[in-house]
Amino acid sequence: MNKVVLGFSGPVGSGKSEVAKGLSAKLGWPRIGFGDHVRSLAAERKLEPTREVLQNIGESEVSGNCENFCRSVLLRGSWSPDKSVIIDGVRHLAVIETITKITQPSQFLLIYLDISDLVQAGRLAKRGVSPKELKTLESHSTEIQVKVEIKKRADFLLSTEGSVSDAVDAVLAWLRTQKYLN
Repeated sequence: MNKVVLGFSGPVGSGKSEVAKGLSAKLGWPRIGFGDHVRSLAAERKLEPTREVLQNIGESEVSGNCENFCRSVLLRGSWSPDKSVIIDGVRHLAVIETITKITQPSQFLLIYLDISDLVQAGRLAKRGVSPKELKTLESHSTEIQVKVEIKKRADFLLSTEGSVSDAVDAVLAWLRTQKYLN
């Protein structure tokens, strides 16, 4: 059976990293984060890693040389064609297309983590993000693409309003029903 490249997307505060880390621990698959890579680029450029700066760097990398950007992220996680991998922070359609092409014959699957506005606001408030700041974050073109276009492209939609453990179990169950796991 081909290996799986499991991508996670969703709005800010939907739990992408937490679910990806939990799934990585259960499956023993490496986890790579686009956000981790973009934060390292910000540090190299001596830029403050604010959400706006990170969004702009990500968008610039995707529009500049998306293939190089995606390959750098995959290398960061020591991905090779004989390994399954989990990638969190998929925020661009071009990234989906590029990762799918680069990782063939592996199967790229996209999981979209959905969350209500109320739960999202509550989670972000705990991180010190005000409703006004959230509105600004979500007005960035990257976030608009996530909530509309990326969501349409997802292979599996999952509400993450429950626990991380419940979300991880739901992904595992879905992977089994789709015959990607035994």
